[in-house]
Amino acid sequence: MQHIVRIICLKMDTSMDSGTLATSFHVWRYRQHFIFKEVKDKNIIVQCVLCKPKIRMLSTSKNSTSNLKKHLERKHPSMYLKSPKGEMNGPNGPTTSDSPKEPKYKKSKLENLVHQMTSQPKVNALVFNFMVDDVQSLSILEQPAFRKLIEGLSGGKMSMTRNTFINRIEMAYSKMKYKLKEHLDSVQSVCTTADIWTAHNRSYIGMTCHWIEKNELERKSAALACARIRGVHTFDTIASKINEIHVAYNIENKLQATVTDNGSNFVKVFKEFSKGDDENDEDDNVEFEDVGTILDGADEAMHLFLLPHQKCASHALNLIASHDLAQALSQGETAQVYYSAMAKCSVVWNRVHQSPLAIAAVEDIEKMKLTAPCESRWNSEYCAVEKMISLPETKLMDVCDSLGVPRLLSYEIAFLKEYVDVFKPLAFALDLFQGEQKCFLGLVIPTVLTLKKKAT
Repeated sequence: MQHIVRIICLKMDTSMDSGTLATSFHVWRYRQHFIFKEVKDKNIIVQCVLCKPKIRMLSTSKNSTSNLKKHLERKHPSMYLKSPKGEMNGPNGPTTSDSPKEPKYKKSKLENLVHQMTSQPKVNALVFNFMVDDVQSLSILEQPAFRKLIEGLSGGKMSMTRNTFINRIEMAYSKMKYKLKEHLDSVQSVCTTADIWTAHNRSYIGMTCHWIEKNELERKSAALACARIRGVHTFDTIASKINEIHVAYNIENKLQATVTDNGSNFVKVFKEFSKGDDENDEDDNVEFEDVGTILDGADEAMHLFLLPHQKCASHALNLIASHDLAQALSQGETAQVYYSAMAKCSVVWNRVHQSPLAIAAVEDIEKMKLTAPCESRWNSEYCAVEKMISLPETKLMDVCDSLGVPRLLSYEIAFLKEYVDVFKPLAFALDLFQGEQKCFLGLVIPTVLTLKKKAT
């Protein structure tokens, strides 16, 4: 009987040990970093997995894992902060180890950090930059999907409305204009450019300003205006708008020249209102006008005095390459070859530009994309011809056949190759004059003289 009691007591002791293990090491959420080895008296022996290949045995109490915690904090602090995955049955039921309870002060700090990163001013700034940098339509601010996107990513913050964005952009524009005007006050001399274009049945004028920083000897540029022009582009309307922009930035007395294209409206603007000596001063015809008529219009026209006009060298070369070239080739024996070859090329460009099937057909033949030239830029036409001629003759014929275009004849291909070789210096000069960073007025005369030498 005594033996039976001892056996029962021994089993009870063993079950108590097992329960102790289950409430300490076996349910500890960092247990996967250790390998259980044995029970030794009131302690357990484990091996640290993170210390491998070095064998490190650790001893801890059955009822506590403090020694193992200290080891992780001291030797493996990065692993101590990570939460292990998995689930273990504890004495009071299943215990999930991948959602440990963090101290309250840590959670509050995290919440404050998230709140600071996604605050309403931060969201407004990001939306504003997105709209301005990518020139997005104002209607996107009113789209429900966009507003839901911002609200979901920012944790409940709302996107700004259309009216709020308009007010902000007006304030940003006023601030930018004030800073630019303040900086230009310290500049001694400037040069401006002006251009007019039409888009969506509306006319606009764009003006830029360029100067040399005194201390850095570096050219700086800034946009002055992109304003709407209403009505016909007459010379007096253009002159009034240019002068208005100059006066708005107080640079009318610092101007050295205004650069424009060779359009007749711009030429007449500076012919009528220029202060300096113009090339048209050779006209000595004297016209007499009524004094009363002059005095009546004095208030409107007296302030319209513009400085000397500088015609754009790039636009002048573009006109030579397009109009003068077409006029020269329209005469003589090469006229028929020129017109027939360019007509076939134009059909290919139009087909490729308008039809996705044509684009796919060309890509299947040569794995390349043909570009359609821009009518206002001759060098884009040159690049398009150069790209076509770069194709092998057999594949060029395949392109014509696939698009339903009459094949280029051998003498037409030879003419286009010679066209590319002859006008290569002119295309290079145009690209040089249209550069953003390394184009200066001092390059014009050397480039034109070199071009003249190569063309003769």
